[in-house]
This record gives sequence, C-alpha cells and structure tokens, in this order.
Amino acid sequence: MAMISATVFGTTSVGGYFANFLSSLTAPELVGVLIKSTLTGLFIGIVCAQKGLTVRGGSEGVGRAVNEAVVLCFAAVWVINFVANATMLGLNPDMLVNR
Repeated sequence: MAMISATVFGTTSVGGYFANFLSSLTAPELVGVLIKSTLTGLFIGIVCAQKGLTVRGGSEGVGRAVNEAVVLCFAAVWVINFVANATMLGLNPDMLVNR
C-alpha cells in the first residue's frame, strides 16, 4: 500500500521506492517482523478456532463466543506486540537509530 501511495499519488518511481526501502531494511528487523506476525496470526487462529468449536447456546452463544474471541485477541495482540518489540529492541539497540 505504501508503494502504491508513493508511486501513484506521489512523485517517486517504483525503482526509487524499492532502493530506499531495501537500503533501510536490516536482517534483524525482517526476522522480528516475521516472528511477530507469525505469533500473532497463530494465536488469533487458535483462539478463534477454539471459541468457534466449543460454542453452545445457538445464535446467542455464537455472538458471545465471537465477542470473547475479539476481546481476547485484541488484548493478546497488544501483549505479543509489546513483548516482541521489547525483545527486538533489547537484542538490537541499533534499531532505535533513524536511517
């Protein structure tokens, strides 16, 4: 989405966008993003599947289970994001430097 915004609506070329993007991306950042997104997706998938498979009480129960899953996943995403970012920045303090 950022590339489309920069190239279609802005004055940046596609090559210029990728050159700037790849020059500022580091291996620890890429690994951290992959781990964080994998953990988040895995947690959301497991929680929602468990809530959906154990629902009782008809349509009212489904609504309650969806609400519980959304609230639990929202809180868990915040916690996973906090722990992953704190770990990444603790192990790689050079990530704090603006490039």
